[in-house]
Amino acid sequence: MLANLLPGLRDLRAPLTAGYIWLLAGYVAFEPLLPSKATATGTWHSLDRLHTTIGPVAAGIAISVLAYLLGAISQEVFSVDGIRQPLLQRYRRALFDHHRLRELLVCLVPAGYKERVRRPLSRSTDPWMYIRHGARGRSALSAAVVARTEEIRSLLASADLSLHTLAIAAGHVRQKMPLAGASRSLRALASLYAIDIGLLGSQEPPPDPDEIEQWDEYELLEGLETMIRIQAAGELDLARTGLLGKEKDLFEAVDRLQAEAELRETLAPATLGLAGALAWRATWWSAAIVVFATGILIIQGRRRSGLATDSLLEALRIGRAKVPVLDQIDDAITDCEIALSSSTPP
Repeated sequence: MLANLLPGLRDLRAPLTAGYIWLLAGYVAFEPLLPSKATATGTWHSLDRLHTTIGPVAAGIAISVLAYLLGAISQEVFSVDGIRQPLLQRYRRALFDHHRLRELLVCLVPAGYKERVRRPLSRSTDPWMYIRHGARGRSALSAAVVARTEEIRSLLASADLSLHTLAIAAGHVRQKMPLAGASRSLRALASLYAIDIGLLGSQEPPPDPDEIEQWDEYELLEGLETMIRIQAAGELDLARTGLLGKEKDLFEAVDRLQAEAELRETLAPATLGLAGALAWRATWWSAAIVVFATGILIIQGRRRSGLATDSLLEALRIGRAKVPVLDQIDDAITDCEIALSSSTPP
């Protein structure tokens, strides 16, 4: 309720609270090293005089600003969408590119992760990297994607065309080549998927039509589904924004769950820092308590994030929310149906 009364409180509370915890951790860790007022010299003496000059209120404001800056930096460094992801991705690629290390990891990891080690997935080719924690939500999105791909497949079959025709047309659109015949009738879908279907997200030129004709149709269908899933998963924030003004109650429910998840995930690194300071300067059991509390925060954050994702995609399933790319697919299928039923291609 307070977050609704004070605009911006949601964006302020997580980094500010995390910053206060970081400052507390720094105080616990370094306070014994600070000089007393009587022996303070140089910078420490200047800071003491500044505190006396500006007074406790201004000092509290300055500390709050510093806490916010620390929390904002911490949030950017440790969040999933921050700089942590590209750094981890870079070093993971370097690690997996080493043949012997990769084979050693294959022997050590559980069976379910062996294929991921053999073929590490980047954020651009793993659609589930965009969907955080929601198992039911992932199933709902998969069902929506499969329904669209089946519609595309049915459309092509009704015109005695194959997925190879669509793949070739998409490659021509990507290379800005003219379309003719059946490929021209599929312009709407080809323009929507004007990337190499066989090499998802690849910046290399698409294969020539003869090579595409040799591809397995099942692999083409799987690549098409994966590509739609990547785009749809990347537009979930747009789906949530689309609820604003139309489905206000649903938007508030999803937004509240996501805000609570973000708060807990932002606090977790700071509380771990506090645990480290307590282990160094205080007792191991006090640090263990803080670590235990951090674990609970992480579990709660993941659970709320999953509930937010599930709620959003359940709304997508029943038609209360929309993902732009799925609407674009529906429009493109309609345009292609009209073009294929016409005696003269558009």
